Amino acid sequence: MGDALPAQLPSSCRSALVAHSILVIVYHILTRHEPYHDLGVTYFDERDRQAVERRLVKRLQALGYDVALRPLTAA
Repeated sequence: MGDALPAQLPSSCRSALVAHSILVIVYHILTRHEPYHDLGVTYFDERDRQAVERRLVKRLQALGYDVALRPLTAA
């Protein structure tokens, strides 16, 4: 479930998606015999960084911005 749940889904569907996510977590905890650890809020952004960059650039261009990405230089 990388992103927020779509608002247009009925609440029963959103509840089912959350329940499914919880069941998947519990399944992996029980089968791997490992404690749960949160991957963090940026996990999905960092997993495919280039796709996130392309998506955000397209959104800004659709809003009328000219976008040029330059990596930050280390100080």
